[in-house]
Amino acid sequence: MSKEGVKKLESKEGLKKQISKEGVKKLESKEGLKKQISKEGVKKLESKEGLKKQISKEGVKKLESKEGLKKQISKAGVKKLESKEGLKKQISKEGVKKLESKEGLKKQISKAGVKKLESKGGLKKQISKEEVKELELKAGSKS
Repeated sequence: MSKEGVKKLESKEGLKKQISKEGVKKLESKEGLKKQISKEGVKKLESKEGLKKQISKEGVKKLESKEGLKKQISKAGVKKLESKEGLKKQISKEGVKKLESKEGLKKQISKAGVKKLESKGGLKKQISKEEVKELELKAGSKS
């Protein structure tokens, strides 16, 4: 079309040729973007299994697998999310310290007042100051 580099737009399956001198080289298929999109740092998006390469210079280094985010995501304080068993490290400086396991959230979630959710069996602590009393009366009348 012009000397600026738009050569072919073959099909809806993907743009397979250079669109401009700005760096979009290949968009091979819907399976994944496998080539450089721009000079801004996206290098490889290998597969749907995970983003395994650097996405930007802003600090996302590795997202290893669906099992967990094991590397630093940003400089903003998310250090480790070890496994699906629980979030065991600090998520932010805003006060979420530990979420021990799927059995329950056993630590402070926020300064806003949710203190303990002990088990999946039920909410045994304060839901609100106005509803717990009614729930206790209903439980007492059934047993």
